Amino acid sequence: MVEVRSKLVTLSELFTNKRGNSKYTKAYVNNNTGEFEVYTGSTKTSFGFIDTYEYESPHLTYTTDGEYAGTLEILQGKYNVGGHRAILISKVDNLSLSYCKYVFQSVFYNSVRRGDVPSLAWSQIKDIRVSIPVTEDGEFDLKKQEEIVRKFELIEARKVELAEKIEAIKSVDVNIMSGETSKTTSIKVVDLFDLTVSTNSSKFTKTFVKENSGDIPVYGASSDSLPSYGYVKDNAVIIDKDGKHEFPVRYFENCLTYNIDGLAGYVFYHEGRFSLSEKVRPLVIKEEYADKVNPLYLKQVLEPIFRSHVKGRKGENGKNEYTKLNTSMIKDLEVVLPLTSSGEIDLAKQNQIVKNSQIILEMKNNIEKKGYRFIQSNLDFNSNNVPYIYI
Repeated sequence: MVEVRSKLVTLSELFTNKRGNSKYTKAYVNNNTGEFEVYTGSTKTSFGFIDTYEYESPHLTYTTDGEYAGTLEILQGKYNVGGHRAILISKVDNLSLSYCKYVFQSVFYNSVRRGDVPSLAWSQIKDIRVSIPVTEDGEFDLKKQEEIVRKFELIEARKVELAEKIEAIKSVDVNIMSGETSKTTSIKVVDLFDLTVSTNSSKFTKTFVKENSGDIPVYGASSDSLPSYGYVKDNAVIIDKDGKHEFPVRYFENCLTYNIDGLAGYVFYHEGRFSLSEKVRPLVIKEEYADKVNPLYLKQVLEPIFRSHVKGRKGENGKNEYTKLNTSMIKDLEVVLPLTSSGEIDLAKQNQIVKNSQIILEMKNNIEKKGYRFIQSNLDFNSNNVPYIYI
């Protein structure tokens, strides 16, 4: 394998650093609207367009502070550069900006000063040496840089494809009843659960939990099973401001719950003793069904049904959701249960369905975990121009 020639040069030998123009504020943009974009570093979305431009040549730029500090971007066309971004103006010939963007990105990210507001100053990176391919006579080898860029682009394209496939896998809902049994029965939620069992009032706040901390988990209305309200002591009592009224905290044990407000419709099974916020209600299985149903099976069946019946704003990609689901909205919904050949509720079949579903879920999670490790990895090249990935 032919070794690629390269030489190390400092960033300051390659570029002149120029900070963006801080005059490009939102007020300035609003008063000078036009067709030429203003790029800043504080956001990945468009900052605005004005009626003049400062640059019309391609330049490599980087974000100087904030969430995206150190992010490299090539700007082209006629444009302006505002605050929170710096321009790297090339001093040399035969230098591919795309090569610099791909190869230097990890250098810039690794140099960001972490803190409340991440930042990256030119003084931190100007003396860092980077590798540039060269020809036999020591000149920068533009052709070789472009070859390396194509390899980067190929890998990045594969990452995008993989990310799309992972999202597709995550969105697949497995029909847990398909092929499992031909004989089933349907029972209304109101007949299966005691819906009269209530939850805590709005007086049971995070502040109260913090002031009465203990070892009993308190679950709020979230999309995961973590105790978002913290941990409270046992037998806690809420005393009204006037000191005349007491409200014992409600506790529950080994039962299903569902969110009624905020992220409504999510169903969980919690083992042991726990408590709930006002936005989560318990689903206590009625005594006549207690030894006939598997709560984990019920969770798998109920959650998609509940989620499909919520009211309110679901938001884009699950963000900024505000939905509701009350008792009257679920009481007549039906739960499908498998039956034995003799017509009894089949607990063994439920257990098998739960086991199979957990295997599928583990497979999906494993694919997602390993896939995202690749998507979030960095690409580099060794001295022989062979690409390798490091995580």
